[in-house]
Amino acid sequence: MPSSSDSKVPKIHEGLTSLTLKIDKNFNMMNDIGFRLPNLIELNLQNSEIESIIDIGTSFNKLEKLNVSNCGLNDLSGLICFKNLKELYASNNKISDLIDIEMCDELKIIDLSNNLIINEDNLLFLNSCQKLQKVILVGNKIKTYNKDLINKNILIII
Repeated sequence: MPSSSDSKVPKIHEGLTSLTLKIDKNFNMMNDIGFRLPNLIELNLQNSEIESIIDIGTSFNKLEKLNVSNCGLNDLSGLICFKNLKELYASNNKISDLIDIEMCDELKIIDLSNNLIINEDNLLFLNSCQKLQKVILVGNKIKTYNKDLINKNILIII
């Protein structure tokens, strides 16, 4: 007999590597989807209603590319759960603090266009991402920064 969670989420092919969904804040099955799609590499939740990245869950172990653009996010808390994340697209949100990027060792590309990043001190957190290559900050209130404080291998576009 199927479990109650089997009846809520249709059986999805485990070999799927890319998924695009639009969810609202009442959808609470993301973690279950992560377990059912163990090989998911790319997740696009653009234009969804997500209160926090932590609401996406911790079961997306192979996820490399996450798009949470235009989702109403205030911060990036929970990003640490995505150990293999290489690309983060989080434009058009209300993010003002980059502290949650600090422990994301695999990140190579971050798009934070059109957010609320004002303080150049926030950019110091980028230095902890050893593989980071490109950060897009177009449309934020920060217009300049001290280039000597940021790793020379990181291209910052403002």
